[in-house]
Amino acid sequence: MKKLLLLLTILFTLASCSLDNENTNSNFHVEFVPVTNVELPDYVIPGYTYPLKLYYSRPTDCYVFDGFAYEIDKNNARVVALQFNVFEQDDCAPVETLVPEVATLTFECPPVSIDTVYTFKFYVGTDANGNQQFLEKRVPIAQ
Repeated sequence: MKKLLLLLTILFTLASCSLDNENTNSNFHVEFVPVTNVELPDYVIPGYTYPLKLYYSRPTDCYVFDGFAYEIDKNNARVVALQFNVFEQDDCAPVETLVPEVATLTFECPPVSIDTVYTFKFYVGTDANGNQQFLEKRVPIAQ
């Protein structure tokens, strides 16, 4: 988790730099957008690849999907967050849709695994104290 926070800090620092101070459209910062739902396989088989569907809702059209923050924590859980570039513009329009958007992460189950289950933790936001919250899902490994 500390690596994720360090990565986020570095990304915020880099994203706040602008090569052209005259062009305000190039200013952006990086944010994680909460996952609202996930679709995972019932189980995984070593050596196979699986799509993991993560559903989300962007607050405004200034949020542009930029990939996944992905790490394996000290408990061997896969920690996943949706990463967005947020462009700092005055004309950002709210995204008002009832259908959430989806991003698909490809998960490759290694051919050899000593575990019997994979634990995934998906970022769902922060609590009132600013602590990151996660939706935890377990997917068994078929042998």
